Amino acid sequence: MGPLLNPIEWAIEARVVGVAYQSLGPGFAEALKQSGAREALVVCGEEDIDEISCAGPTSCWRISEYKESSCHDDTYSSEEKESPQTLVKIDTFQLRPSDFGLSTHPLTDVYGGKMPKDNAMKLMSILRNELPRDDPIS
Repeated sequence: MGPLLNPIEWAIEARVVGVAYQSLGPGFAEALKQSGAREALVVCGEEDIDEISCAGPTSCWRISEYKESSCHDDTYSSEEKESPQTLVKIDTFQLRPSDFGLSTHPLTDVYGGKMPKDNAMKLMSILRNELPRDDPIS
């Protein structure tokens, strides 16, 4: 609910929001649209994770602005014909790791949940650029 109730909503130009279940995606995208979001991406990994998945497809609902094509109907004034209306739409698509030139990796290769010392060592390896190129976290 946080992204829908954000007190600085007026200052957010675009956002990426994860939902934990595929079934929540369409409703959450519509709620963002109805609350005034003009650019947003709602994502849900195939494993019902609230982020883009490295293990397989990710369902996405993109909220975006577009200009309505100008009307050619004579019932509109010339001023209305020249100023197309800005509308907001929701598109649905899927992302895959291969879309970014990446191979898939099981979630067990990248999940945290290890001992804090292990996570700290992994973070330091990332910051020192010590991970091999094929490491799923790098």
